[in-house]
Amino acid sequence: MRRAFVAVAALSGVSNILMLTGPLFMLQVYDRVLASQNVPTLVALSGLVVFLYLFLGSVDALRARMLIRIGWRVDEKIGPDALMQTFDLGLRNARANNQPLHDLDQIRQFLGGAGPVAICDLPWMPVFLAIVFVFHPWLGVLALVGGALLVVLTLISEVVTRKKVATMNSQTVQRDRLVEAGRRNAEALRAMGMEKAFSQSWAKLNNRYLRDNTAVGDVNSTFSAYIKVIRLALQSGVLALGAYLAIHQEVTPGTMIAASILTARALSPVEQAIGNWRGFVAARQARRRLDEMLVTQGQSEDTRTRLPAPSRNLTVSNLVVGTQDGNAPGQSKVLLRINALTL
Repeated sequence: MRRAFVAVAALSGVSNILMLTGPLFMLQVYDRVLASQNVPTLVALSGLVVFLYLFLGSVDALRARMLIRIGWRVDEKIGPDALMQTFDLGLRNARANNQPLHDLDQIRQFLGGAGPVAICDLPWMPVFLAIVFVFHPWLGVLALVGGALLVVLTLISEVVTRKKVATMNSQTVQRDRLVEAGRRNAEALRAMGMEKAFSQSWAKLNNRYLRDNTAVGDVNSTFSAYIKVIRLALQSGVLALGAYLAIHQEVTPGTMIAASILTARALSPVEQAIGNWRGFVAARQARRRLDEMLVTQGQSEDTRTRLPAPSRNLTVSNLVVGTQDGNAPGQSKVLLRINALTL
């Protein structure tokens, strides 16, 4: 499993390096091809860019497939324990539901989504900002300020949504438990005329769940919208500052375009992380619950009373099993007779 995550991280590194294809192509076209008006150079650069983009698509597809299979492997490894924990919860509490399996599904779905991709791309954010610094310090400072602002917004989003997501997950469990209880007792509910009362109880619980779900969605959508606006404004700001520096001949036009693209690329993982933050928080809480349940299960297995192996014998002699004869009172019918038996 660890090797698979290392392979995904390595593929993320290759993908981020290949993302430099676009900015470098712009830089070469503006500073060399247009200046020299050399068509063979443009053709050669275009062919190289097409090859690199095809290679980038293959790397991203391979990384996505590996993440899906990592989720599959996690399910195979933890699934039996989660199933046994579900059985234990059912033995201790008749109203318990299959929460461990739901948590496992949550983790698998997150691993197979876009969230891990954004997390793997985040460490490359300083690399792109460093390249912008190399182009010109002022461009790097502007990109760095924008990146710091997006990171702060990300942390605020984490603080705001953490409790809301936990509450929403708890209400999801209560709602599923109520539905399962109604399903098991559907015949009794209909016979006693309690379907309407049960429906009202479910509607009240479901409204609370929808209210919290809407609140979490509102927070995520608000942060995502403002982060997108800040990223676009920052990209335009870097372009404007690059144009100003190009007018004063401190940078070339190609550098101006490349810095704008690199800034957008450096901040893109933050925007993707915010978009998938709800799934990340839910998967993290699901993993915490699974860890606690599995630890509790291991402790309960260790504390079970271990009985010694049987070391005594049981001897039976002259054992008669009979039944009373209803036709003749006082008379019995012999069903089983044992003269001597040793166990």
